[in-house]
Amino acid sequence: MSTTPAPSQNSALDLAKPRKALTKFLQRILDGDYRRALRHTQISWVHMHTPDPRTALERQMSVVILDGHTLTSFSVDDTPADSKVPEVFGDCMVDLPFHIEVRASGDRGYSMSGIARMICERGYMKPDPKGKWGVNPISMARGDRTDILPA
Repeated sequence: MSTTPAPSQNSALDLAKPRKALTKFLQRILDGDYRRALRHTQISWVHMHTPDPRTALERQMSVVILDGHTLTSFSVDDTPADSKVPEVFGDCMVDLPFHIEVRASGDRGYSMSGIARMICERGYMKPDPKGKWGVNPISMARGDRTDILPA
């Protein structure tokens, strides 16, 4: 009789790879390079937005970074003690906290703390712990915004 391995525990998943993917994704957005940001985006999301995933990513991120605003800084946060994130849902899905600052002209802008869902896949709709970690951009719209006003 074979036995099925126990599901992963939160502490069992190495979060270094999904954190690195989120960091690279946000760095590419900060650089204004949506084409390269796609390399760190969930495989299935990119597939669903073919033939023009770059434009789809720009449009999706405009929900997070409002039109006329520019991402000026970001962090992939350490987890606060009272937080439920990072929350691990198995070997292929984890929610990671992030924080961004976004500015428009005149130093007006906002900061946002949110959650990015990270998915590990080896192909379209093929979750695999040995696959590639990527950001699901839709998940980044969840978060709390705080206005930043000029001094």
